[in-house]
Amino acid sequence: MKLINLKNKPSRDILIIILFIASLAASIAFATMIAAELINRSQGRDFFSTMYLTYVQDPVQELGPVNPAPVSTQGTHRDDVPYTKAPASAPALTLDFSGIINDFPDVVAWIVLDNTVINYPVVQGDDNVFYLTHLPNGEKHTMGSIFMDYRNAPDFSDKNTIIYGHNMASGDMFAALNHYRSQEFYEAHPVMKIKTPHHHYILTLFAAYIIDSAMETVPINFDDHQAFKNYVTQAVQRSDFTADVDINYGDRLVTLVTCTNIGPLSYRYIVVGRLDC
Repeated sequence: MKLINLKNKPSRDILIIILFIASLAASIAFATMIAAELINRSQGRDFFSTMYLTYVQDPVQELGPVNPAPVSTQGTHRDDVPYTKAPASAPALTLDFSGIINDFPDVVAWIVLDNTVINYPVVQGDDNVFYLTHLPNGEKHTMGSIFMDYRNAPDFSDKNTIIYGHNMASGDMFAALNHYRSQEFYEAHPVMKIKTPHHHYILTLFAAYIIDSAMETVPINFDDHQAFKNYVTQAVQRSDFTADVDINYGDRLVTLVTCTNIGPLSYRYIVVGRLDC
């Protein structure tokens, strides 16, 4: 009769139990991490939604997914200040800036890309680090804030104003900028709206492309006419979309910067526009 070796059976059972417990612990840890991320994302969205509902009076624009928007047309003026008119479905923003600045002193503007989630305050800190990981109220959060380069004049008077925002996997913040790789998306979203305490601007977009931030920088000023022309020419040549927009020396530019999911970590996706006021 064949004898059964019972010597190793308890150790095998113990090993199975240990593996089961380890697997269960890993599953619980993963589920906890996912839940924490969802809660974190929800808290960030709730914060910006509350700001929007509290300070923005705009009955048409809504926070929502990326959808096509009508192409803009040349317009007249607002408050006797010439500007490029936004589509009929995208009226100028009306904000309580006194309330915003009183509650959030670092806010310098509000930026909107109609029919996308880009509908955020723009803050400016003492460096380009703090607001990578903090909300406009100073609370630490992975979404960070949309923020202006600390070297820029907060009134957009520089030759090129730089604004940064994260490319969140959830689609929040400046993630939608990466859609400008598509000509179709550009044609549906050729302009953005920027509101400051004193002006309503339309940002007429003319280029979008990848740069390697380890090798090249985005200039704030240009030494002369030729430097400006070279920058604009290269931007147009490198652009992922084609735009029929005239850019002349003396025009003020705004460059929006976010991360991209293509190439090395040093790659950035930038979208460049002419500031019409």
